[in-house]
Amino acid sequence: MRRAAVVVLITAGVLCGVFGVLSVYIRDTVLDSDEAAARGVEAMSRPQVRSVISRVVVDQLVIAVPNAVATRPVLEQVVSGVLGVQAFTSVYESAVRDLHGTVFRGDTDTLTVRLTDMVLLAKTQATALNPELGAMIPDNLTDTLINIQSDPLLLNAVQVGNDTRILAFVLPLAALIAFVAAVFLAVSRGRALVGVGFGLISIGIITIIVERIVGLVVIRAFQTDELRDVARVFWEVYAGGLTLWALVIAGAGAVLVAAVWWRSEPIDITARLGQLRRFIEPPARTRQRLLWIAGWAIAGILMIAAWQDALRVIVTLFGVVFLVNALGELLRMIAPEQVSPAPNRAAVTGFARSKWVLAALGIIVAAGVIVGGYFAIARSGGSGVIAAPTPAAGPDCNGYALLCGKRFDQIAIAATHNSMSSAEDGFVLANHSRGIIPQLDAGYRGLLIDLYYGIDSERTPVVVTDIAPPTPEQRAQLVEQLGEATVRSSEELRQRNLDAGGQRRVYLCHALCEIGATLFSAELERLRGWLEANPGEVLLIIIEDNVSPADISAAFDQAGLTRYAHTQPPGAAWPTLRQMIDSGQRLVVMAERNSQGVPWLHDAFAFTQETPFTFDSVDQFSCAPNRGNPDNPLFMINHWVTPAAATAADSANTADALNRRIATCRQERARPPNIIGIDFYARGDTLAVVNALNGVQ
Repeated sequence: MRRAAVVVLITAGVLCGVFGVLSVYIRDTVLDSDEAAARGVEAMSRPQVRSVISRVVVDQLVIAVPNAVATRPVLEQVVSGVLGVQAFTSVYESAVRDLHGTVFRGDTDTLTVRLTDMVLLAKTQATALNPELGAMIPDNLTDTLINIQSDPLLLNAVQVGNDTRILAFVLPLAALIAFVAAVFLAVSRGRALVGVGFGLISIGIITIIVERIVGLVVIRAFQTDELRDVARVFWEVYAGGLTLWALVIAGAGAVLVAAVWWRSEPIDITARLGQLRRFIEPPARTRQRLLWIAGWAIAGILMIAAWQDALRVIVTLFGVVFLVNALGELLRMIAPEQVSPAPNRAAVTGFARSKWVLAALGIIVAAGVIVGGYFAIARSGGSGVIAAPTPAAGPDCNGYALLCGKRFDQIAIAATHNSMSSAEDGFVLANHSRGIIPQLDAGYRGLLIDLYYGIDSERTPVVVTDIAPPTPEQRAQLVEQLGEATVRSSEELRQRNLDAGGQRRVYLCHALCEIGATLFSAELERLRGWLEANPGEVLLIIIEDNVSPADISAAFDQAGLTRYAHTQPPGAAWPTLRQMIDSGQRLVVMAERNSQGVPWLHDAFAFTQETPFTFDSVDQFSCAPNRGNPDNPLFMINHWVTPAAATAADSANTADALNRRIATCRQERARPPNIIGIDFYARGDTLAVVNALNGVQ
């Protein structure tokens, strides 16, 4: 009778455990507004989802603006770009949070996703790309892009949510009570603990099966392959963590079972370690010895190539053994009898047969812990990213010993144009795929950046360009450049941010912070870290400064970069790279407009001369004089097409196009280039061409 009661209690514990795990997971991921919004943003970042959202938004814009049908391809490009910026990410997250609250609070009978700022961002970017297109989008365009009429099944989610919150508390408690009662009611507590362990394993397995089946049903319910792909992404984002939960629970059950068996028939660890000698010592026979050599060689190569993973596996296995041993000793205290009431030969034989099961369970536990570790790293805020190895300090200068004896004005530098404008950092119509630090890691040593004042607030999603002019004349100039709609929209966003307690700070932006912005001080801190990790590198930064020299200087001071800044007296000879590295002042900084009051902030066009920088195609490239006097010591070739396009960079950044341009400019300007600025740094042959100019191929 007691045995039957124990079986019933463990079965009840398994059922309550499965539904309890599901309830707790739903409560913490689906019913929590912040978590649900964050996961929605993660799903939206996937290409399949962005494609569908972009199409829906463009459909609504075309319906509202029939004349825009002919420009649909451009609109799709604009909206697709907007979906990638941090500003829209914040807008989307806020919209999902509002929708979530509407569903689970039941505030209304209609569910609406309001994306006012999304439309504004699309309008702003369309205006920047094509003023006529931006003017076609009316200011009073409805901000309701998704409108779901009342559906009793959907709106019943309110009650479902309330029920789930209750079940998430009751069911795990019921499972715990059932398992504890089974152990104390059983004649043999050891056997009952084994049953509880297998019950936990069953909870994990059943949970995974339920997640897979329900996911398959939900995904197949959609009519088209495109929608199924979107549904699959959302299911992975929202339900993917459930697998980790299940593995952890099953792993805990496996540890419990192994610990009970360990204590019922203790294993002599010393003897087992002694048996490892046969794996260490090579066998006598030739064939086995060749296999032994190959196995050890492969193991050694794998451990060298992936030493962190190998170390993680070894440490995890030892951790499992220690955990099982400690838990087994604890169980010996609370359940001192053996798993078998009367040990006999059959029991001993049974245990001997179970050693393979125990070994398999150990492997499962180790795999579960390792997989869990990888999940934890993936979900960490970047802490799982393995940093690039720090180069050892040595005699090289910018990577080559031959450059150490050359003056700064005698070398060529590969530079990135609009360095901050990267898709990785969420800029619309970006100039590069990745940001400033990856550009430096790739070998570029010049950064051409833009600085603006921006206003942001924790209560508003968009960094707004501070273009509130003090005079009507200045506003008229902005309207002439950007259009009335863009200026008025920016002013409205600016006022909204100021009303929300927004803070005015310096940002890396390209024309408008609304379509991409990175806090300048934060980027400088990352740059300082890179300089510390790369002590043999000399860098150049040229700033299109729409901010004051004092604020630039303050940002450098805050980031701890001022000590790296080189001061070059006008008319004096430039130092060699080795001299700059030895002095520690290996960062040359220039401003295009105003450098007064900061000794190390040089007037860019008192030191450089350049080519034009606005070209519609590669065929239009020119070497004609532009800004800067012809006697200035540094010569910069602006080698990009406007607007930025990867296809244009594929042509512009080839060795043939670069060498042809360099030869032409060298002939027309009677000097070799010092700075070559390009878009899409990862495409083409720019670094190889610059190395050839420096004679370090």
